[in-house]
Amino acid sequence: MLGEKFTKPMEVKIMSSAKRKAGIFLILFLTSHCGNGKKEGNQQTTSPEFQAAKLKIESIDPDNDSVDQIIQYYKDALKEISKRVKSTDPKIKPTPEEKYLYFLADTALLFHQLVKFLNAVAKAIISGQIDQNSLQNIINSLPQSPPARISVYQEESNLPYGCYQTSTLSGTICTFLDSIFLQRMENNLKILREIESENPNIKVEIKRVPVKIQLIVFSYYLDFGGEHSGDMIYFFDSLLSLIDALFRFTFSISIPLPQGVMDIPTYLSQITSAGLPSLSEDPILHGGRILTYLLINNGELLKVSSAVEVKRARYQLSQALEKTQKFINFILEKNINTTNTIFYYDTEKEVVKLRYKRNGKSQDVEILKRSDAQNFANVMQKINTNLNQTGNQLISTRDLSYVASVLLVGLIKSGIIDPILDIVIKTVGSTQQTQLVQKFLSSDLFQPTFISNVISSVLGDVIYFDFGTMFSNLSEFSNLSDGKTSLRDWLPAWSIYHPIPTNTQKITDKFRNNFAVEWDCGAKLYDDSITQYREGRKEFFGLSCTSPQPQPDTTHFPKTITFNVQMVPDTEYPADGVFLRFPYILFQDASFGGLILIKGYGILGLAGQNSSSINSFLQACGVDTGTTPKSYFQSQDRKKGSCALSIYLQLLIENILNFISSQGG
Repeated sequence: MLGEKFTKPMEVKIMSSAKRKAGIFLILFLTSHCGNGKKEGNQQTTSPEFQAAKLKIESIDPDNDSVDQIIQYYKDALKEISKRVKSTDPKIKPTPEEKYLYFLADTALLFHQLVKFLNAVAKAIISGQIDQNSLQNIINSLPQSPPARISVYQEESNLPYGCYQTSTLSGTICTFLDSIFLQRMENNLKILREIESENPNIKVEIKRVPVKIQLIVFSYYLDFGGEHSGDMIYFFDSLLSLIDALFRFTFSISIPLPQGVMDIPTYLSQITSAGLPSLSEDPILHGGRILTYLLINNGELLKVSSAVEVKRARYQLSQALEKTQKFINFILEKNINTTNTIFYYDTEKEVVKLRYKRNGKSQDVEILKRSDAQNFANVMQKINTNLNQTGNQLISTRDLSYVASVLLVGLIKSGIIDPILDIVIKTVGSTQQTQLVQKFLSSDLFQPTFISNVISSVLGDVIYFDFGTMFSNLSEFSNLSDGKTSLRDWLPAWSIYHPIPTNTQKITDKFRNNFAVEWDCGAKLYDDSITQYREGRKEFFGLSCTSPQPQPDTTHFPKTITFNVQMVPDTEYPADGVFLRFPYILFQDASFGGLILIKGYGILGLAGQNSSSINSFLQACGVDTGTTPKSYFQSQDRKKGSCALSIYLQLLIENILNFISSQGG
């Protein structure tokens, strides 16, 4: 090794004055250029600890090594590089390259530990034997975070966060996950951001970085050996920031220990004797009854319990969007026709490519055209602007469908999930269908723009999004009357006119309330007039009806029935004059806390030949049928928004089914 070579004593024979001067010059030259442990140009760390850790990783043989053996290799590598990165000696200052190798080793170690844990759980479930030994194996396979953090931070920009701002069952879940992997993930995210601030242009050459993906029915490995540079730093930062944002948002939700949960098994055991369909026959009916029972008994369920966690989620989501832009720009501007980087830009074909190995076979695949990469980065910036500036630059359905299309196409074209995808396709389709799907996925037609256009044509130009307003409303503690929101308010309304008896032998009487859902064929989810199974029909899992109701088209959600929407005293929908197969829903807040805006004119575009009747219905509800997206967040607009969203969802489901039918599905 170069580092080892220069650490050995050097013998210099003094033969003459000229040679002595030359020898002194040589020593000074080597000291100035190699003594700092780096090679000028690519800034490659050559400290003994770095080289030892890198060698451990490069020694992994994924063809023959088990997951346990791979875990040990990464542990050994982490132990070596920790001597530099985790040293308490003030004289030791780890370089960005050493920090990145630490991140790489610990992240790969954590991934394989989670793979081991999931396999232990899957084996116990498949065997059907959850005994002491299987539980002990599961517990032993759990990853473990390092000792508790020294400092506690309050700002959303500092990592790791911890769980001190969480409460209820969400806090318990946070503490559990924090001890397993969350603290390590956030600590590694912090390391990435330190590297970005110090030197995002690092180059770490590593021959092999194997990742073994193994779960019961499949096993394969990927190898991301090569030159790791700023593109990988921004890629990992974006991915981990998104994951962390999802967890932080989850931890902001109040989940108190639910009252009445012990009544559920008794209810399920008595439903058939009470003359109701079984759970398997009508999961929608019973699922709604159980959930509304818990909501009625637990007034804090699904409310916001931590504004700090909401702000952290918002910040981390913003970071994910920003780092995605930097990831793409780095590839297009710096990884041009490179020969050893993981991602690079091919100027001849004008595409972004991914270079790696799968099961030992080299892969060099096109994942994204330059035009799509640039458009994707622009949409990321647009979403980030909206996220951080309330009410600024609304996000259209087309924008989000384009983002989803780029991610879908990039993931499938990369080939990283090919073994899993093959199993899924062959499981759900016939041989002929499988061949058609595989042919389409490998064709030039499978591009983000095409997929996005198809999705947008089905969804219509109806829904717009305002993420900044939603996060602002969530992070301010208040009740609905003050104009704020929570996940509890995003659910459909539910009936409360069935009083819950305190003393009764008939458990089914406690579960009479349900969500405010009706059908044109006369069925109502919130009372006992559900009709989907009276003639043995199972139409679209109980969601649709094909037989019209015997009487003329009527109104829905009459004012005589009491629902939990105090802010909407007039719940009644006017008759729309059209027979629709899918359900009408009474929403508490159809804007979902200001997230969704609705363009009424777009709904008429989906209505087709029924546009005149639907237009009359929307106007009777007070819905704006113009071309400007409208928010129905304020209390006086709640019914209007509910009418608009309910009709849109009905037309959308019909549109999706018609599209599937037209494709021969």
